[in-house]
Amino acid sequence: MYDPSPATNLPLLNTAAPLGRLDGDSTLLRTLRQMFADDLPGHRENLLAALRESDLEQIARLTHSLRSTSASIGAIRLAELARLVSSAAYSDDREQVRALIPRLDEVIGATLRLLPD
Repeated sequence: MYDPSPATNLPLLNTAAPLGRLDGDSTLLRTLRQMFADDLPGHRENLLAALRESDLEQIARLTHSLRSTSASIGAIRLAELARLVSSAAYSDDREQVRALIPRLDEVIGATLRLLPD
């Protein structure tokens, strides 16, 4: 069982960690976040399509990638939920994937609302 409850206590966005990795370059962080925001809706659609097709292998790949990119820009709640979905998909746990994807989708939307336009 993959409990998403701890992830809900994480902030949607953390700025300190990615800024530290970028030597304090806030312009670069803003650019990276904009690129992420531009790509996220397509990634979301691909993930939902993979869910409709019950393609756990594709879900695992997509959420693994989403976890990495989310963490790199400081979207830590999204990164953690993506990690949980990825783990469930790699474990072939269809029930957990189906239970977690709506929460992941909700956090994608909330994260998008906080990212630069």
